[in-house]
Amino acid sequence: MDKKILKTLDLLDIQETDKLLEKDLRFKPDSNSLERIKKSTYSKAGIVRRKPFVNRGLSAIAAAVLIIAVSVFSIGFDNVVNAMGRLFGFIPGYGITEDNQSIQYVIDGHDISSENSQAILTINSVIATKNNLSLNCYVKLKNFHEKKDLSNIEKDINTDKNSLVISVNGKEYLPSGSSIGGGGRTEGVWADYQIEQDNLSTKNTYTFNYKKYNLAVQFRLKVPQGYDTLDEIGPTVTKNNISITAVSRLQDNKLLVELYPVNKSGLTISSFTSQYGVGYEKKDLILETDKTSHTYTLPDGFMGVNNKFYFNVLPQEKDLTLKIPYLIVKSQEKMKKVALKIPKAGERLTINKRVKFKNSTMIINEVEKIENGNQNGALRIHFTFENPDKNMLMFNAEFREVNIFGMEKGGGYSTNLKEGIPQSIDYSLDELKEGDVLRLGIKDPEYILVGEYNLKLN
Repeated sequence: MDKKILKTLDLLDIQETDKLLEKDLRFKPDSNSLERIKKSTYSKAGIVRRKPFVNRGLSAIAAAVLIIAVSVFSIGFDNVVNAMGRLFGFIPGYGITEDNQSIQYVIDGHDISSENSQAILTINSVIATKNNLSLNCYVKLKNFHEKKDLSNIEKDINTDKNSLVISVNGKEYLPSGSSIGGGGRTEGVWADYQIEQDNLSTKNTYTFNYKKYNLAVQFRLKVPQGYDTLDEIGPTVTKNNISITAVSRLQDNKLLVELYPVNKSGLTISSFTSQYGVGYEKKDLILETDKTSHTYTLPDGFMGVNNKFYFNVLPQEKDLTLKIPYLIVKSQEKMKKVALKIPKAGERLTINKRVKFKNSTMIINEVEKIENGNQNGALRIHFTFENPDKNMLMFNAEFREVNIFGMEKGGGYSTNLKEGIPQSIDYSLDELKEGDVLRLGIKDPEYILVGEYNLKLN
């Protein structure tokens, strides 16, 4: 697109911009434009991939595990109530499956680990399908030096593929695909192996060797167990079309509780706990016993949605009940676009612009320009919400600067909280000045899903 046209579009006033943004603009970009859009999208979304090696066709196990991960924290079965009477599979560390026919074996045992003077290696899970085996583990470094160790990350990316070796029956396998996350004291590792069906069996002993740390662990496989009801897996409560099953056990002299949802709500679970340190109505996940109430601690270096919680419970305590007062969920909806005029410094404009989502409405009440250390300052955007369903309370969303065509640009913002609830954001004005228009896309509305889960632990 010609730069002069873009400049002309940028001169549109608020009303003209609003009319244009309300329309779906369709045009066919050429191949060069598509490549620029692709690179720009990855960059502006903040996506950084750390994959030392991935072959062209992702193996069947990667697809199987992706389905499991989505089923845990996204849309689950056709109907939670109907699903209660079906055969379930349970894979510790991943979740509950309705149809586990493609999964032949899982790891036999919990927290299988190895330790030396450098680090501790623990296997989270192993899943095997036909001719494929996928392993997930984490490494906790004993002596972590931030500057030194973080400087080696790029070098490690190129060598880790050859460090992740599985051997069985005298044959060694390197991963067909692998990835590493964390890069700090705790490092998460994912590795996918193509293994002949003859070497996938409950009779074999497998050795996983992480050569970078000179750590090796042995494990065996077992056939995953099937269940007729969720309660056979663990205590289960269903609310708002989301069931949560709790699985508890002792680990390192603490009570570990893992939560596994079956989600039919059409929403994505973001968290089982408070987001910003202060919970809704000052409530948060707790464990009650006949003696007292316990707060939780989280595992080191977890990535994504955490479903593991540790409690210091005394042996004499009884009647353990896990209480989850609410869930934090997201609704993935089409981005809504708004255009906001930047006022003069110190001026506060009342605009009351309504941004309607499927279940609630965000109201942008006021905007003001503030100083924040940036050359052009920031636009403070004040907002409130209208929530017709009092059990589903929108309290946040994601903001992205967009161009005239609704495509995301660079930029960032900070969030201002009151009692743990966002009240406004400060969007940095890198290039825009007073009188210019800040175009924003607002997406992924976030909700507090009210309804307490009381899970009586076994």
